[in-house]
Amino acid sequence: MRSGATFAAARDRHLGSLDQRDRRFAYELAAGVLRRQAALDRTLELAGHIASLSPDSVQAIKRLMVEGYLDNVIAARRREEAAFAELLPRLAGEAG
Repeated sequence: MRSGATFAAARDRHLGSLDQRDRRFAYELAAGVLRRQAALDRTLELAGHIASLSPDSVQAIKRLMVEGYLDNVIAARRREEAAFAELLPRLAGEAG
């Protein structure tokens, strides 16, 4: 694609040996990636920039991003722990 080949030609050349269902799946997967190519490129560029920062800067960014969701994370963890507390004794009883 990036070398100037059309999508259809690249698809036919690289997917021709697959059966019809696999060819259709691979085509849809590739088409979806290409539709989002600009967003993927920007995401990778941003990830590269973040990776170049100091660990302290990355931790500060993470704290800022998580801060707005902290109450939801705490509530979800409590629900998870309550579900496990209820489930594990039942499973232990079934095993024994």
